[in-house]
Amino acid sequence: MSNQIRYSFPLKAAALLGTAMAVSTPASASIIHLSLNQYTPNGIPLTIDVNGDSVNDLQFSYSYYSHYYGAYSDLYAAGRGGAMVTNGGPLASGDMIDAVDSFSYSNHLADYDYNWWSGSCGRWSCSPGGSYTSYAGSWNQGWSAINGYLGFALVDGTDQFFGWANISMSASGSALIREVAFESCANTGIAAGQTASSCAPAEVPEPAPLALLAIGAAGVAMMRRRRKQSA
Repeated sequence: MSNQIRYSFPLKAAALLGTAMAVSTPASASIIHLSLNQYTPNGIPLTIDVNGDSVNDLQFSYSYYSHYYGAYSDLYAAGRGGAMVTNGGPLASGDMIDAVDSFSYSNHLADYDYNWWSGSCGRWSCSPGGSYTSYAGSWNQGWSAINGYLGFALVDGTDQFFGWANISMSASGSALIREVAFESCANTGIAAGQTASSCAPAEVPEPAPLALLAIGAAGVAMMRRRRKQSA
């Protein structure tokens, strides 16, 4: 009987005071990681729903056109549904992606242009043939293929969810989107290539000290009342 009274006092007092007992519950903290291995098709945008809410977040648009005297191509990465992508060149593994970075709604990753011409001879002289190739995209590195990370930010009201896309891109702009990931904890940075969350689980605050004292005082008062009634 005494054990029942001992445990029932705080519960009754809490009910009278309208005070809920706090329970420690960890918040969801994880990195959502998707393996894609999808190539960017020519002339057809590749869209990706990163967080599974049926709204496209990233879009990669690749176009290639060849003609008798050369060829040109482009690759654009863009945010959709309010998402944004990092500006500039590829990020390296371990580079932090957070609110300090510069974001925009589009990044022109590849801008490739190749032209050639044949030689010709006139009455007095000949002009040789030749060619030139230009690379003006933010990710272009001459003839070299590029492996790197594109950062992005998903926007939900005042919150941002940062993530990365692992991309292998040829010099002309055709690309393989290998994988994407984002940190599900709002406003928490993520390192390029990171797949384990660094966001600490949150706990519901314990009852305030004054509330605990009030519960104890109510229990003591109830015990005294019961003793007087039994005397």
